[in-house]
Amino acid sequence: MGWRPLDDLSLSPDDGSAAALVTWQIWKERNARCFRSEVSLVESIVFTIVSNASEWARAGAKALGCILSE
Repeated sequence: MGWRPLDDLSLSPDDGSAAALVTWQIWKERNARCFRSEVSLVESIVFTIVSNASEWARAGAKALGCILSE
């Protein structure tokens, strides 16, 4: 499987929101580990992702149910 052009990705806007949310939290954890020598438990990172997804859903990103267990 090779790289695909960005316009060929079949993500809905809400899939993109979920991907952005998860990627952002992983990036923040990476920075904490690299630059501040702080390490979070996986459970803590997942809790943060679910909490943020819940906030985003209340703000209008309703299809983030792929992250939220409703």
